[in-house]
Amino acid sequence: EAFKRTLLAAQSIVHGNPATPNQSGVVTMRILDNAGIRDAIKAKSRPADLAEGFAMVAKGEVELALFNLVELPLGVRLVGPVPAPWQEYTTYETAILANGSAPNESRALIDFLTSPDSRKTWLAASLEPAPY
Repeated sequence: EAFKRTLLAAQSIVHGNPATPNQSGVVTMRILDNAGIRDAIKAKSRPADLAEGFAMVAKGEVELALFNLVELPLGVRLVGPVPAPWQEYTTYETAILANGSAPNESRALIDFLTSPDSRKTWLAASLEPAPY
């Protein structure tokens, strides 16, 4: 409920553009719909791309931003992830193609991405690695 109260109390909100396929704006609209507050915050929210949205926050032009967790620029502080039950995740899968031209290199990349050292990097970047 604190998540909903925070968004409802905010004076201004920026989020990813839902018109851009496969971006955080599409996910944000689902989150706001599921939380039942999309219409209530519509008048005080606006879409922007990631760099523009973070710049708006850093300059104090908007109070809150809703984007995927990424490396944050100066002047922007992570408050936290969207809480359950509204949290949504962007997942990425890897595969070695049966007829691919570089199966060994593909395996090396997968091994690297799923290594214990890479897991530490994901966590340090506020990303949640898959439980592989």
